[in-house]
Amino acid sequence: MQDGGHSEIGSNSCVQTQPGQFYDDELGEDIDCPPGTASSNGGSCQLCENGFIAPSVKSSHCTACMDGSYANAELTACLPCPLGTMSGVAASECTQCELGKYAGETSSFECTRCDDEIPKSTTFVIGATGVGDCQCRKKDFLNTDKGKCEPVMEGVDGDFEQVSGRRSTRKRTSSEFVQLTILQTKQATLGSLPLVEGYWRTTNSSTDVRPCPTQDSCLGGTDLNLYCADGHQGPYCNICKSGLKKDIFGACQECEDVGSAVGVTCGILAGFGLLFFMLWKCYCRMMEKHAKQTRNGMQAAKISIVTFQILAFLPSVIPNMPLPDAFSAFLSSITFFKFDFISMLNLGCVYENM
Repeated sequence: MQDGGHSEIGSNSCVQTQPGQFYDDELGEDIDCPPGTASSNGGSCQLCENGFIAPSVKSSHCTACMDGSYANAELTACLPCPLGTMSGVAASECTQCELGKYAGETSSFECTRCDDEIPKSTTFVIGATGVGDCQCRKKDFLNTDKGKCEPVMEGVDGDFEQVSGRRSTRKRTSSEFVQLTILQTKQATLGSLPLVEGYWRTTNSSTDVRPCPTQDSCLGGTDLNLYCADGHQGPYCNICKSGLKKDIFGACQECEDVGSAVGVTCGILAGFGLLFFMLWKCYCRMMEKHAKQTRNGMQAAKISIVTFQILAFLPSVIPNMPLPDAFSAFLSSITFFKFDFISMLNLGCVYENM
């Protein structure tokens, strides 16, 4: 008997079974192949291979599923790949998009690279379903004007979290993708970058982030109105509010009693003037008798005064350097050697209380 054929009782010849059918010996007749199977020569019905289907009865062959689809378990239909997946031709299942790619439509035969839509972006999960899953990497932010990820500036806290929002399901142009991402994600943009303590910028749209002269006066964060510590305001948070004055470390403190401050300052100036007059008289007399020794003594005095001046200016030169309490108290006691009489008088406090 030839393959796909059978003979009738009493016949000396074979009858060929049609493709898509098989001969049932018990029933003695040709039977259609059920869906999911096929017979090309009238022989036994064979299950379709993975990725192929036979959607109807009496199929003579199995058909490969097109790219972007996969064969169902019954091998009777090709189903579209869901969002976040893709497939090639004759696939039995869809493959999730790898990191850095997404599939924003069903029936995708390939995944789109985030970097093609938003330069330097990626995804943090496999199977991303839209451009909304494309995020800037750690220590980067989304520059909405340029439509790409850029490194954060010095003074910005780069440990902020990137959180994706809703996802895209409709095909869009590259520029539309960028705008959609800006609307649908909660990732950091220029306006939401958090500053670290000790830094300041003029507006939330500025990329010019600068260190504050006094680190403790700048609190950082994302709210422009809360950049400055209590009592501080203005550029670099370096201006004291009304009724406050700066200490030697640049921190704004409450003004002392104006009358006592003026009296003490005037007394110091008067004492300094008297001391200068007496030293000058002594210097003139010493020069008459001991010129060489006097010059040496004056050089030593100059060196001592300059040393104290350098130490007195130390907190303003390196305001962010931590210093021991005892040394800080010592520096506070020698501020006179800065000869900053205007600051000592605290004219701002005097004006506020007049």
